[in-house]
Amino acid sequence: MIDSQKNNEPLDLSYLKDMSGDSAEFIIEMLDMFKAQTPIYMTELEQALADKDWSKVSAAAHKIKPTFSYVGREDAKDHMQKI
Repeated sequence: MIDSQKNNEPLDLSYLKDMSGDSAEFIIEMLDMFKAQTPIYMTELEQALADKDWSKVSAAAHKIKPTFSYVGREDAKDHMQKI
């Protein structure tokens, strides 16, 4: 279940900091990619759900899942895992 209270909290970037050796450039690049790709992935997921195309639902959720780990949203990652 997604914890809606986390929507108003700062993101936990510790995973990105560890992964990048605390490189600000890398972190910014990953956040920019997250901001660009997540809406696209969510649109794909919503369309697949509307179409009841369960194979595409699974594929879309699988693509989105790791991106939530990068920003410390394990709740959202776990939700995508369940989907």
